[in-house]
Amino acid sequence: MLCGCLTQSPAPVSMKGERFYGSTDSDEHLEYRLTRDNSTPTGRSTAKPGLVLVEDASTSNMDPVVYEARPGCDFSMPLNGKVVSMQSFGNTGGVRCESGVAIISKGDIEVTASSRGKVMYVGKNLRKYGNLVILEHDRYTITMYYNLDEIGVKIGDSVNKGDVLATIASSYAGGKALSEGNTPFCCFSMRHDGKEVDTVQHLKQCKLSQR
Repeated sequence: MLCGCLTQSPAPVSMKGERFYGSTDSDEHLEYRLTRDNSTPTGRSTAKPGLVLVEDASTSNMDPVVYEARPGCDFSMPLNGKVVSMQSFGNTGGVRCESGVAIISKGDIEVTASSRGKVMYVGKNLRKYGNLVILEHDRYTITMYYNLDEIGVKIGDSVNKGDVLATIASSYAGGKALSEGNTPFCCFSMRHDGKEVDTVQHLKQCKLSQR
């Protein structure tokens, strides 16, 4: 089981090809997935506090699940507001996220779970992500919520779609580290099988398929 708490010191979180502190892994070909632990045969975890380990999917001892080539469609944006894609080369108005999308909303913001899942990681004051929550939805899919103000969940919590994970006050200044402006916003990113998902396009395709 992952160790950590809301008051933990900033720690790296590893996933395919990156660390939250910004180092880059040159190996882009191996199939990786996020794991909850790295248990030894004795059952003792070798995980360090605050570290999300990465392992080759072929060595996993987790219960088998049906692999899907993309995330399911039971996802939504974590709040209502203007969505700015970080994959766009246009003017983002000073709003900047490391990946995924920025969602801008007026007034105090409640950031909710995009889908049912479990809190996999909580980090505070990370260099590029600020305050961060990661939810694990299944063996292959996670969502990331960052540039948060007050976090209301802890590692291991189970959440339903729409449950409040965190808030961002309209006066919150934490975004200055990620933005040239003072507009409060939430960064949201989805990953499947270790690869970033085009969140906006995925949700559009889901809506079309459900018509």
